[in-house]
Amino acid sequence: MLSDCERRVLDFEGCWWQATGPKQRAIRVGLDMSMVRYSQILRNVIDDPEALVYAPLVTRRLRRRRDRTRPGALRRDWR
Repeated sequence: MLSDCERRVLDFEGCWWQATGPKQRAIRVGLDMSMVRYSQILRNVIDDPEALVYAPLVTRRLRRRRDRTRPGALRRDWR
C-alpha cells in the first residue's frame, strides 16, 4: 500500500507544471521536502505495482522516461 507521502509525490508529479516558479521551489513549499528526497521517493515508487493502480498515466510516463535514459537502453534515431 502506498504511503501518504508517496501518493502526494505522485499527485505532484502529475501536475507540477501548473505551479508557478521553478519545480524545486514548488517541491520545497508544496511538499516540504528537498529535491533530492523527492527524487528518491519518486524513483522508488514508480516500481511499486500500487503506484500503477493509483496513478497509471504518471507512473507509465515516468517508467518510460527512466527506461529511455538508462545506460544501454535502445535508442532510435527518428531523423
